[in-house]
Amino acid sequence: MNKKISFPIAITITVLCAVVVGGVAVWQYLSMPKEESLEGALGDETADWKTYRNEEYGYEIKYPKNWYSYTSNPADIYLQPEEEVPGAIPGPYANAFEVKITLISPDTTLLLAIQDDFKKERKEEISFSQENINIGGIDGLRIKTICEGVGCGAPEWFVIKDNYLYHFNSNLGYSGTFDQILSTFNFIEIKDETADWKVYRKEKYGFEIKYPNDWDSPIESGDTDALTGNYSGFFKEGNVLLAFSIDVYENDKNLSLKDWWEQEFYEKLNVKYDYSYEGVVSISPGIESAKYKLERAGFEDICYLISKNRKVYTIYFSVLPGVEEIQQMLSTFRFID
Repeated sequence: MNKKISFPIAITITVLCAVVVGGVAVWQYLSMPKEESLEGALGDETADWKTYRNEEYGYEIKYPKNWYSYTSNPADIYLQPEEEVPGAIPGPYANAFEVKITLISPDTTLLLAIQDDFKKERKEEISFSQENINIGGIDGLRIKTICEGVGCGAPEWFVIKDNYLYHFNSNLGYSGTFDQILSTFNFIEIKDETADWKVYRKEKYGFEIKYPNDWDSPIESGDTDALTGNYSGFFKEGNVLLAFSIDVYENDKNLSLKDWWEQEFYEKLNVKYDYSYEGVVSISPGIESAKYKLERAGFEDICYLISKNRKVYTIYFSVLPGVEEIQQMLSTFRFID
């Protein structure tokens, strides 16, 4: 005679079976070898790498521990596998991963900034392919030039942050290591060192600029200056050589900056120094200028020309130790209403 199992006992047996089967499944899963994630693998490979930190432009990046870094200019640094040898072929930093930073106008798109950069560097029209890429948490572009010859086809990477164009250049030494280096790039928070600086404001000519507390109050010539009608001189306290001037000239003929330089400025200099035109550069957000370099009695001078409302604003200084402080001051220059 068949004996029926009571309902409570059946429930208990069912639950015990489920627990046993589930436990076996969990044990099998935990015993399986796990596939290491790409992120984890990369993290292990770069764990003992060196870190380059750039406080001025707000980023840090890692590079292999047996590589070399060259950072004489914080806006243009090189990371490379070999020590730099002066005069070596094919040229300086040929195999380096380069991080170059330039100031651009606030309304410039990334693609336009790249095209402008190519024109300035290569002096010709260059075709290229593009691919979206995330750099330091911001959408950027991976570019490959379409051309023939040395250096063609090597990838370059670009991203914009706070009116700065960050250009990562592989030069002639591209390898997969460059991609790993780029993957470690991160933006960092930086302190505004100019926050407590003094402000010089010239209402008549509609501009202002900030200067450090250890600089003397600007010297003004007033409206009787024989040369310009307006002169503002800035001098480092205790160092009269570290200085720059802002002069304002009328441009009644509405000449281009190049023509104005040749006809109204250089032509009237008492001593004609050798000079070169360095192109159009941004000295501060939204302020573009024509840059000229002069060789004067063993010194190198820089002159920026800015055009606004039929006036030409010239900013002139000598390249001497500490000139980076002048460039930082110029980054605060702006026109006011």
